[in-house]
Parts: sequence; structure tokens; C-alpha cells
Amino acid sequence: MYGKKSAEFITRHGKLLKDKFPEIMDPEHGGKISTLYRGASMPVDAVVQAIGKDAEYQKRIKPGGDLYEYIMANPSTWYDYIDEFRTKQKPEYGGGWWTAIDYSGEAVSRNDQGFLSTTTAQDIAKSFGAGSIIKKIEAKRWSAFISIPFDKVRARAFINPNWAAYIAEYEESEVWILGDALPVDALWVRSPSKTNISEDSVTIGPIIQALYCRYIDPEAFESALRSELTSAKGFDEKSYDRLAKESIILNPRF
Repeated sequence: MYGKKSAEFITRHGKLLKDKFPEIMDPEHGGKISTLYRGASMPVDAVVQAIGKDAEYQKRIKPGGDLYEYIMANPSTWYDYIDEFRTKQKPEYGGGWWTAIDYSGEAVSRNDQGFLSTTTAQDIAKSFGAGSIIKKIEAKRWSAFISIPFDKVRARAFINPNWAAYIAEYEESEVWILGDALPVDALWVRSPSKTNISEDSVTIGPIIQALYCRYIDPEAFESALRSELTSAKGFDEKSYDRLAKESIILNPRF
């Protein structure tokens, strides 16, 4: 309630207040800002579509791409270690639990407060984006965070993040953007293998497929798995039965 009333007040008087009290109202009072971040969630279908539109990332999961070849070379263990491999090979695409996706457009919020809270700190956006995983999955949404070019929102950006941290007594490096939509120039998608959520989930399945195995032929994958489980002692049928049942490639559950 207070946030909504504050947004209404800033909408009417924000420009004057920013000019007169920059140490409170101007986000750039402590230094220039180039990028803001917002942790949130997106509908699973929207995340899948965004991944599919990133031409450079698609090259990585098609035949000849590093992620494709890694999966085919490690059919029994690829899902457990895909994040470590991805980050080591292409750290610029995002680190650890997050995969960077080339994305541009507009993000529209579901709230009606009149403003959107953003942060100058990527790690803080990650923490918000990663929160409430179970609730997001139940709502058929997926964890993400976005980057916002500051020059496109400067006119409707308010609150000096240093001042906000001082009065709130916790550090979020917060900047308010009036309105309910933000321009987006990049998207980071939370890794499905780092959530401790079973890949049996119908919400997680499409994300796994979009990020890693959309172009893998199940027959070729099965052949690679059988080959890996065959040694001088013969074929390990017990391990094959378990891995085939767990595999999102051989046994998709969505």
C-alpha cells in the first residue's frame, strides 16, 4: 500500500524532487549507472521461446556444438555435470547456476504498484530470481533475471540506492522504475540441474530440453549410452534400465 502511494506521489512530483534532492531521488547521485537488474520469473513457454530465438546458443546444442557433443560423449552423467562443463567452456554465457540468453524486448510485470524495483547488483537480482522455486514451478513459471539498459529508463528512474540502503538498513542497491514494464537486453535462466527439483516435473522438462537436448536423436543417444555401459565384462543392463528410466531424452515426461 505504501509503495503504491509513494509511486503515485513520485509520478506527480518526481522530476522536481530529483532536481532538488538528488542525494535521495537520483539513482546516479553516487556514480553513473549503465545497467540495472531485476530478479523475477517467466512463464515456462516464454523461457523456452527465448532460448529458441538465441541463434548463438542454439549452435551449442545442435550437432557439432560443444554442449551437444558433451552430452553424446557422456550419456550416463551429462545432466549431473552440464553446468560445470558449460561454465568452463563459455564463462561469458553465464556462470554457475545461470545461463545467459541473448534476449531483447520488454518485460511486463504482474503487479500494479505503479513501479518496479530493480537493483544495480547482479548478485542481488540472482537471489530474488532464485527464490520460491517450488511456488514458481507450481505456477508453471521459471526463475530468471533480466538486465535493463539504464539509459532507456533514466527519465522514470528514482531513488538513490545508497540512500535506500541507509534508511532500510539492508543492502539491495535498489532503484525504482515507474510503470509496469521494462526494456530488456539480456536474460539469465536458472539452471534446472541446480534446483534439487526432480526432472520428472512437467515444468522442468521443457526447460531441460530447450537448454540442452532439443536436437539429440533418442536412438543415437541410446546407442551411445549402451556403448558406454559395455565393457570387457559385458553389458551393464541394471545400470542401463535405471539410467534409461531417469533420462529426459529417452523417457520424456512432458
